[in-house]
Amino acid sequence: PGNLPVLARNVRRLRRGQQLTQSELADCCQLSRMTIVNLENGVYRPTFETIELLAKALELPMWLLLRDPEARSTTTQFLEQLRRAISRASPADREAIAELAMRLTDRPETAETTLMN
Repeated sequence: PGNLPVLARNVRRLRRGQQLTQSELADCCQLSRMTIVNLENGVYRPTFETIELLAKALELPMWLLLRDPEARSTTTQFLEQLRRAISRASPADREAIAELAMRLTDRPETAETTLMN
């Protein structure tokens, strides 16, 4: 399942989350059950119109079907790296980093609260 296309994983996950069978989803989209089976198995690459039908049937925006929930943004990756670096810093360095961060964000919190939460 990990190597399936994002759309295939999302359709399966979202369909199951709404407790729909493949047949029920197919009926809502006016597609065959085998089309849904093949889509969820990564065999069928749907057209834009089919993705639109799936989104309507699942009552979700199309982008949600195409978004990879496992992908992390560059910002998230950077923040994780920064948090690891801060955790290895000395207490004095952590204090200095926190003071700088508070000045940049205009937050009146204490340094320890900012970095350790």
